[in-house]
Formats: sequence, C-alpha cells, structure tokens
Amino acid sequence: SINIQIKFMQTRIVSFFMLAFFSLAIFSCKKTNKLGLQIPKDAAMAIHVDGKALNSKISWDELKQNELFQEVLQDSSVSAVTKAAMENPENTGIDINSDMIFYMKTDSDGGIAVFVGNLKDVEKFKKFSTDAAKGAAVTEKNGTSFLKNDRVLTSWKKERFLIVADIPEMKEMNKPGYFERPDSD
Repeated sequence: SINIQIKFMQTRIVSFFMLAFFSLAIFSCKKTNKLGLQIPKDAAMAIHVDGKALNSKISWDELKQNELFQEVLQDSSVSAVTKAAMENPENTGIDINSDMIFYMKTDSDGGIAVFVGNLKDVEKFKKFSTDAAKGAAVTEKNGTSFLKNDRVLTSWKKERFLIVADIPEMKEMNKPGYFERPDSD
C-alpha cells in the first residue's frame, strides 16, 4: 500500500541521515569537545562533527557517489530544497568547516532532533530556511530570527543557528517491528 511505501521511504531517509551523522562523527572525532555542554544528559543520541577535519578527509563529491545518497536524490518524495542542500551543502549558508552538534531526545510525545552550528552566509541560510518552511514568515526578537512551520523551529543570530524538529514518530520507532522492511509484492 502507498502508506507502507511512504513510511518505508521516510524510515530510509531518517536512517540515511542517522548513518551519515554517525559516519561524520567517526571521521571527525577530536580529543576535546567544548560543545558537549549544549547536549542534554538524557539525549538518546548525540553527535559532534568537526567539519574542518571531516572535509579534509573526504570530499562531498565522494559522499554523493554513495548508492543510498543517490537513491534519496532520485526519490520524488524528497523536496527540491532538500535535494539542493544535498547536492551542495554550502548553498544552505551553513559553515560546513566548523563544529556542529546533532542530537535526538525522546519525550512522552515522541522526541525532538536538534542541529546546532555556525553560519557562513546568513542570507543564504535565511533563504534556505524560508524555502524549506515553504514561505513561512521570519520573525525577529532581540536580534534573533525565528522561523516556524508545523514541526520545525529554526532560529539564528549572527553566525549561529539552531534547528529543532518535532519527531512524534520516535514514540512508534521504539515499538517492535517498526523498522521491518515491508513486503515488496
């Protein structure tokens, strides 16, 4: 059925990004992590990415050759904004050569995913975020910009950004059989 296929593709996309972040963490490990203070003690998963070290070890063009990466790019359910970011992450305005943190935290409603990092180009980030939020209005308070759609809150101030995504599916992901591949008839 269509719902099972959509659930399967969403699971594959989430799995791809989790695998990508796990791989990034392995390639960019450092001896010290001053950013760890931003990660809650009860985080289900936390990844610190040293962008400079990672980019010195593997190029984005090499990552794009991965079969799963190519499959996601060819998937018609993946938005054009996401595909453009995957093709060239510099178009997002994020400084890919700086430290970044990604973590997931569960709660009674499911969970959240949080991504924190530095910006290289604030205007590119604003455009990327607005496009991703399908034209949602940017608000500003005390020099901090905010953008919110149904499940994602994006915030930035000067060179720093924060993206928080609500993931109610995390409640379901803990149930047995959630990640089983649907039969392909």
